[in-house]
Amino acid sequence: NEKEGDVQKRIIMQEAMLQVTFRSKKYKNWLFYLIEWLSKQEVNQVDPSSMSAYLDKWILEYFNSLTEKTKPAESTSWQFEALGTNTPHFVFNFIDYLYWVASKRSKGNVRYVDEVSDFNFKYYNSIEHHLPQSYKDTGNVNIDNIGNLCLISREKNSSLNAKAPKEKAKLEPGLQPKRKIMYRITHDSEGMWGEKQIMEHYKDIKELLEQRDSILL
Repeated sequence: NEKEGDVQKRIIMQEAMLQVTFRSKKYKNWLFYLIEWLSKQEVNQVDPSSMSAYLDKWILEYFNSLTEKTKPAESTSWQFEALGTNTPHFVFNFIDYLYWVASKRSKGNVRYVDEVSDFNFKYYNSIEHHLPQSYKDTGNVNIDNIGNLCLISREKNSSLNAKAPKEKAKLEPGLQPKRKIMYRITHDSEGMWGEKQIMEHYKDIKELLEQRDSILL
């Protein structure tokens, strides 16, 4: 069982992830359902573990519904394989949350999980291509592949725009897990970030999401 302090920290991360993803009041269904759940609990006797479990259940159900909405009509490709800037921001925040939980609970077979440290969810609003869209010779790689993408601020995206992956990959404190791991892979590959690195990271992300139930529950 998780310690009370760990559970409280997890609730903070869950609520922060949902808050930065669903900014508008119009889309805060998660908050409505949480309040409804809380209203059914005994006054001053809300169990933090039960609350955390409820939020994880809501997050998982939302992701599952998103996979159905995004499912290609006639394709064998994975829903989130190469949506580029059309990738729902929830997916990136969910990936970061899964990495964080896996790092705390030592659950799942997750590569680079040791790179994950504490971070804060932020109101990031732009999807960045680590291998830039401006590159004309990208070989056989699809730069819209999720293995080449991360969520950052619009201002940061503009400043990184046409820089090479080696220039971008600055390992700074507080980086979101997915972005930090992409930068670590770039460093481990001596500054290289191409088809090999992108496809390896893509496979890691897909496997991470496939393990979502075992990591969270």
